[in-house]
Amino acid sequence: PTVETDRIETYSRAGGRAPIVFVHALFVNATQWDDQVHVSAEYTTTAYDLRGHGRTGGSDRSACDVE
Repeated sequence: PTVETDRIETYSRAGGRAPIVFVHALFVNATQWDDQVHVSAEYTTTAYDLRGHGRTGGSDRSACDVE
């Protein structure tokens, strides 16, 4: 499952009810949260790969900033 924004395809995983979003650290990807994503049917859990990590591609932008 992917979501496309600004021509960047981002990989994510989801399941459950009340929302919890897991964001990974540098040098890893959404699989860092595999054990937590499936802990309870009480929550809708989402773990996604940041740009250029795991199954989410990079972009033609060389740098990112707030603007």
